[in-house]
Amino acid sequence: MNDPNTNILSRFPFENAQMVSDLLYYDEPILSHYKFKNINFLKYLVDFDDDRLRYLNFQIDEYNLYRLISGIDNLHQILFDSANFYTFLYLSDVEMISGNNIQTFQITVDELNPLYIPGENSYVDNRFIKLPQYENLVNKFFETAYLEKLIENAFYLKFEPTASTYDGSLGIIELSKLLNLVTTSYKNFTKIDFFKHFGNQIADSRKLTRLYNSILSYIDPRTVQYKFGSFEVGVAIDHTMKNNIGDKAIKNWVDEVEDKFKKSVLELDYSNEEEVDILIEREAYTQKEIDSIFKPILKISQDSDYTFEYKDSDVARYKEIVIKKESIINKLSPTPLKKVMEEEKDEEIEYLNIIVPKVVGKELSTSKIKLENTLFNQVNMYKLTNENFAEYGYHFDFEISIEVQLSSDAGKAVLIAVFENETFKYMAENDNLKASLKKIIDKIAEYLYEKSKK
Repeated sequence: MNDPNTNILSRFPFENAQMVSDLLYYDEPILSHYKFKNINFLKYLVDFDDDRLRYLNFQIDEYNLYRLISGIDNLHQILFDSANFYTFLYLSDVEMISGNNIQTFQITVDELNPLYIPGENSYVDNRFIKLPQYENLVNKFFETAYLEKLIENAFYLKFEPTASTYDGSLGIIELSKLLNLVTTSYKNFTKIDFFKHFGNQIADSRKLTRLYNSILSYIDPRTVQYKFGSFEVGVAIDHTMKNNIGDKAIKNWVDEVEDKFKKSVLELDYSNEEEVDILIEREAYTQKEIDSIFKPILKISQDSDYTFEYKDSDVARYKEIVIKKESIINKLSPTPLKKVMEEEKDEEIEYLNIIVPKVVGKELSTSKIKLENTLFNQVNMYKLTNENFAEYGYHFDFEISIEVQLSSDAGKAVLIAVFENETFKYMAENDNLKASLKKIIDKIAEYLYEKSKK
């Protein structure tokens, strides 16, 4: 164990710190969270010899601490984020038997021995967020940190009508069918890929099916952003969930399958026949598998009523997914597509609700969305302000900010708002969200006017 050529301190800067929790443990603590006055810091075992243990100590703010214990970010990322903010790290050598501090080195992250840097797969088990000592931390950051991470990793889909009717907006049934087609392609792709990946290891197809079904929740795409007019949706996989998977091979597959779907289906150059052939040959797809993965995407592309676009991040540019080449269409769907689309035209759809955790753009200009058997399911929450009340002739000289929750009951949409300890509820009779929100606004406005008379 070599000493770094850097500044040696006369004492450890966090003496008499209180241990909050051991976060990683193997025979002895590997990673621990300590608190010194109002300072949070991590103590990470990085080296040892016959009589000494060496720890890397670094400060961490509450937000990054939450991201670490909830499994959102790994220790590698947290170390570099913290080092950029706090500048100095500390290596402390501790006597193995007594636990007394021998010497402390003050260093920067650039001076750190590369062997002391945690790996990029160094995630902490997210069971720590359930510990009572982290309750306040979790309540403070849960929603913000979780959504930020999903948005950071999201890809985006955009559906836009080619006709100018209804100012370019989409109807509920139209949107349901389009999103259901993408969902079908994704579900088929993941199942086929899983069976190909693990089929050689598990010969029993029933066991393989049960195993696949058991990890579906880990690859469930979350809808994280919406933009309306034309319809745009941001979609992300919750990668923090995969840390609960015990099997390393399955965990790695879960981590990679979303990117593989994007590259193989959404980013495929459908004008390049050679690229399509290479994909089919590399994955050894049967014609039935090709059909189940690509026909849903082909149906959207061939529908002249819409354009279908994709981008891999919020800052990227949209690229339209177009499949026009006849030879490629025949490879992706040997069944005449026109006939299939005509047969499905009048099929009824069973609906499930979609959750909108974050709305961007025209916050109240969309209708309630329902999806058939879809992975895009999550709780709708809308915020009413003075502007929304003024739209219907209600003007108040105080600030209004009221959250309205949208849920379902017996197949109908239910809108609930709580304001000044009063609950306002409306059971929607149609699928128009704006009209339903007006009913809630009317109820709250009536309550406020009656209150003002007292």
